[in-house]
Amino acid sequence: MKEDILRLNAAARALRQDGRLGDAVKAAEQAVKLAESYYGSWHSEYVTNLSVLATLCEELGDYTRAEPLYLESCSLAREVFGRNNLEYAIVLSNLALFYETLGRYRDSLQLCLESLQIKRECVGEDHPSFGMSLNNLGGVYEEMGFYPQAEEMYRRAVEVFGAALGTAHSDYAMALGNLGVVLAKMGELQRAEELLKQAMEINKAIFGLRHTQYGADLNTLALLRWVNGEYDQAISMFQTATEILREALGQRHQQYATALHNLGLAFWSKGLYAEAKKHLRESLDITRRILGDNHKAVALYYTNLGSLLCEIGEDPEGEKLLEKALRAYKTCCGEENTAIVQPLCRLAAIAARWNQILVALQLLGRATNVEDRVLSGVVRSANERQRIKSFTGP
Repeated sequence: MKEDILRLNAAARALRQDGRLGDAVKAAEQAVKLAESYYGSWHSEYVTNLSVLATLCEELGDYTRAEPLYLESCSLAREVFGRNNLEYAIVLSNLALFYETLGRYRDSLQLCLESLQIKRECVGEDHPSFGMSLNNLGGVYEEMGFYPQAEEMYRRAVEVFGAALGTAHSDYAMALGNLGVVLAKMGELQRAEELLKQAMEINKAIFGLRHTQYGADLNTLALLRWVNGEYDQAISMFQTATEILREALGQRHQQYATALHNLGLAFWSKGLYAEAKKHLRESLDITRRILGDNHKAVALYYTNLGSLLCEIGEDPEGEKLLEKALRAYKTCCGEENTAIVQPLCRLAAIAARWNQILVALQLLGRATNVEDRVLSGVVRSANERQRIKSFTGP
């Protein structure tokens, strides 16, 4: 029985790596059933397998199923491991990252802080796991637009990983890259590029030039070039990243689709609309096959392709794609997520172009209401910074 569980876990990992998330979920489901049958539900192995299944359901975009799995694994972990236990803190972190994906930043922030405090008590502030919680907390701050706070957390994570694991470790490179990205968002493009290049060199030494990690790093650096208006360099780097990821993962993997999508955006910025349309459509098709219609990534790709089509005068299809984006965002993230603002504004622009002024105003009103409600939550979070400092330290 133990061997069967290990075999199913290995199969789930391999299927996930191959981009076959649906099959990976099926393998993980079988592992959970066997673990419950062999160990019972009040056992660490069952909790671990349940958490793996929750993560795979999230990656597949089945958020409705993922949340109760995460909540059950957290509840059981607290009973099995106890509150002041590293394993419980890790399960809490997984739930926090899930809520971040959904845009539920206040819930995510609260769980990140709780996990950080437990890790401080269990393993101390010099442990790599504490560094990972700092990194996760930085990610939530970044998504909330609190860039100085995100920078601080990433810097502390870099320090912890550097001291505990050395500066040639992939976790150190990860935190370094995250710091570079948030500095870019703060307008410090030169320093951001230095850090992203440093992270890429570390990963290149660890994994080599044809590894998916190098492709992902190249994709991130290309995004910086794109944001900086260096479209020719961005296109060249996106093309190399796409080639690496296609060779390593195949053409039906989400990482490949992401790089392809970014390449399409760069072509769009350059004014090469036919190439942009081709790459955005292909990346959307791949992502839909992997994740289905109601995933956040699919909604984003609907939005961007729909926006491009409207820009080049193909309003009917563009409008249909933007409406699909709205439905997907509402299904996976709810109506209180700022992600729906962009498709709402694009649809408003189409309505205005067709002289449907009342419709345009209604759509813009919906977008404004969402932003106002989300902003009020962010302001309340900002007012909690003094409490947060008691958890994170000076």
